[in-house]
Amino acid sequence: MRLRVRSNSLEEARAMYKYATSTEALRELSHLDRRIRQSNL
Repeated sequence: MRLRVRSNSLEEARAMYKYATSTEALRELSHLDRRIRQSNL
């Protein structure tokens, strides 16, 4: 029972990490895109 809870929290943490990294990557991409557009103009 204890292992089950621990594995569930691990899965949750993994999902949170994936979400955090993906949002961070999207933010970086949008930032770069903005910079590229400004340099093109």
